[in-house]
Amino acid sequence: MGKLTIGEAICRETGAGLIDNHLIANPVFAAAAIDRGGALPPSVKQKVAIVRRAVLAAMVEDAAPAASFVLTDVLLDDASSEVRYADVETAAAAREASFVPVILRCTEDTEYALRVTDPARVAKLKQTDLAISLGRRSTKPLLPISHRNLLEIEVGSLSASEAAADVIAHVAGLAR
Repeated sequence: MGKLTIGEAICRETGAGLIDNHLIANPVFAAAAIDRGGALPPSVKQKVAIVRRAVLAAMVEDAAPAASFVLTDVLLDDASSEVRYADVETAAAAREASFVPVILRCTEDTEYALRVTDPARVAKLKQTDLAISLGRRSTKPLLPISHRNLLEIEVGSLSASEAAADVIAHVAGLAR
């Protein structure tokens, strides 16, 4: 259970649209025949960024004003993640929508390893190499975020529906 599963649970409960990071990246990964057991070439990252900007533009310019969205991504403490975070925050502001960043943490190494190596991830073109994931996890922390609506959740022992309920309750509390 990770970002996508929790996002799907939130969307089922709220009717929000789901923009998963793999919805954006997978067309590029598939077209380039990317092996997700390895690292991504810079040229692929650039093409994914083009798709991401187009998706955000569609949300801002074409989505119904009342539409809500759940977006997933892994934001590490680097310049690329800072840009992606700022782009989403800017899109929310352009839509005059609430922006609620949520950080999902899984500090339980065994649970994390089970998630990363789950064979179902292969079909979704997700990273499955545990050594790469653990290396990135140990050398690059998550992007530090300071936002008045921020929610951080430790998901290691939670089900997707429990984590989703926490997010939904947090958003409802902000609306009061």
